[in-house]
Order: sequence, then structure tokens, then C-alpha cells
Amino acid sequence: MLKDVAGLVPGAYQGRGRGNKFLDDLTDADVLIHVLDSSGTADSEGNKLVVDVVGDDGEDAVGSHPIDDLGWIFNELIQWVYFNLKTKWDTVARKGRAKLAGMLSGYKQSMSFVWDVLVEFEKYMYQKQGRD
Repeated sequence: MLKDVAGLVPGAYQGRGRGNKFLDDLTDADVLIHVLDSSGTADSEGNKLVVDVVGDDGEDAVGSHPIDDLGWIFNELIQWVYFNLKTKWDTVARKGRAKLAGMLSGYKQSMSFVWDVLVEFEKYMYQKQGRD
């Protein structure tokens, strides 16, 4: 299935724009393809800029840089997962690893992959911090 979920804006994980509704649309995706605007004619929120206008600093107004856009997009995805886990952490703590694995599998990961990640994370915590 191909699905266009255009419209992500900085702060979506906090509810800006379509917010978590936008991000929740990503959960059934097998692959995320980020299409970035490199024309310099729009800001990070998709607003068109007039590029022949000179700014206060004497420079032409330009849109966001694609590398900067990729950075905030990556951050939005990380924060979305983090805040989903954080809000449900009391339940996770009560119900244990099975609940956590179930939540992570909702991000289109196989249960075996999630368990492999949890096992590796536990090994890391034990080796680095002497904890399990």
C-alpha cells in the first residue's frame, strides 16, 4: 500500500498541525520515504516564501534547508514514540515486558524483532550499568 501523509510540521508530537493523528497514520507503513523540498521557496511548515525579498540582515529570504528538515522530521518521530511510551509507562511497569513489546510492535515491527531489541537492551544495561 502506498500512502501519502503529507503535512508534518515541527511540534506535531505535541499536537501542532494534525499532531498525533498525522503520526498515528504512519503506524501501518512498512517503509517511510521522506520527500524534502530543496527549492528554498518554503519554510519548515510548508509556507511559501517570496525569495526575492531581502531580509533584515541584507540576505535574500530563503526557505529551510533539506538537511535541517530531515533533522526535525527524525526528531518528531523519535519524540512521538517516546511520548507514547512515557504516557503509558505506568501500565508498562505494571504489566512488564510483554506490554512494552506489544506497544512497540504497533510501530510495524515484528514481535521477534521487538524481543531481540529488548534482549539486547537488557544486555547493554547489565554490562554498562550492572542492572537488569
